[in-house]
Amino acid sequence: MGSAGGVPGSAGAANRPSRVDYLRARGIRLYSGGGIVWCVNRHVLLPVDDVPVPVVLQNDEAVRLLRESRAWLLRYAGHISQEPTGWYYVVCDSVPDLEALGKRDRRHVHIGYERCSVQRAEPGWLAERGYSCYVAAMSSRGLRPGHEWAWSEYMLNKADGPFEHWAVLVAGELAAFCERIIGGEWVHQSYLYYHPHHLRNRVVFALTRTLQEEYVLKRGMKLLNGTRTVLHDTSYNDVLQRLGFRLIHCQLGIAYRPQAALAVALAYPLRGLLARLPRVPGVAAARAVLMLEDIRRSQHKSRREPVSGDGDPKL
Repeated sequence: MGSAGGVPGSAGAANRPSRVDYLRARGIRLYSGGGIVWCVNRHVLLPVDDVPVPVVLQNDEAVRLLRESRAWLLRYAGHISQEPTGWYYVVCDSVPDLEALGKRDRRHVHIGYERCSVQRAEPGWLAERGYSCYVAAMSSRGLRPGHEWAWSEYMLNKADGPFEHWAVLVAGELAAFCERIIGGEWVHQSYLYYHPHHLRNRVVFALTRTLQEEYVLKRGMKLLNGTRTVLHDTSYNDVLQRLGFRLIHCQLGIAYRPQAALAVALAYPLRGLLARLPRVPGVAAARAVLMLEDIRRSQHKSRREPVSGDGDPKL
């Protein structure tokens, strides 16, 4: 394991700011409620540290948070369940021996190790060399990439934050890269971009195994690869589970502003129609919200109406 473009981790773990401090330093408005700190992301109010730890949020607090943030809805982890709930976090807190993997996955890891070089990367290096890989990854998902100047500015702003970046090189070409957010015992995945051309080189297998060895085995931390995906279909979580990740199921905590609750109630019967429409941004966002609502209703079959931010029904 090496570094791409300079000494990795120049800020050092001791000098790394928390994500809350990093966001506040950049003027991002944060909100407090339920004993945690929240921020708005794409009109959704989320915990800054979105981890599989139950949040106890009273209904009046949810109403206040939605009113202050003007978010359409808020979402958080509820009671942890030993049974499948339809909502889960993807976590790695132990790493199986390579020989314990299935034969096919073991071969994929070996291929990845042979063809790929997984290295720590500085944000400035990715600002200069990461854009073409980012564009290829976004295009393969049917999404529109941002402008190159915006990409460069975005990456350079990460230099003094609670982030660690990793790059996968194949024959000197950037094939994939990811950003990890360091927070306490958790290592969150912020994003992963990979060039579809290099999937045959098993870049995901090489990167995943390297991160497991670095963070879980070496540092004694927990890898968190987010929650169940609602924006697009993916087999990524299936691969992660075969490599040693597990699903932590929980109740889906969700509340809406009154206007959003009404819109969800009206649109929910049409969710099948929306699923057949092209994946343009507005439709994709609506489908994601309705999928969350579908999960919520499946968890609370006795309560069919969406939870609203006007105090009725209770969370």
